[in-house]
Amino acid sequence: MIRLYLGVSQGKLATLLQLPKRGGAIRVSEYETGKREPNLIVLLRYARLVKLSTDVLIDDDLSLSEQLYCNENQSLTDNALPE
Repeated sequence: MIRLYLGVSQGKLATLLQLPKRGGAIRVSEYETGKREPNLIVLLRYARLVKLSTDVLIDDDLSLSEQLYCNENQSLTDNALPE
């Protein structure tokens, strides 16, 4: 799970993904449990945050864990989203 890899709370991830302050953590929870799918903009922000292709996030045949491991030496601050 991306959030655990980043070591952040659902609220912090919601902030990083620029989700609304009210209900953002709930959306992250819904993404994690499969109750809701992120829209394309959020998906792109996720990908940029962890420096991965969106393909890795949406294609079950690609290994997310392997790709995250390759980026392991990058800190969260290095992955800041563009303004």
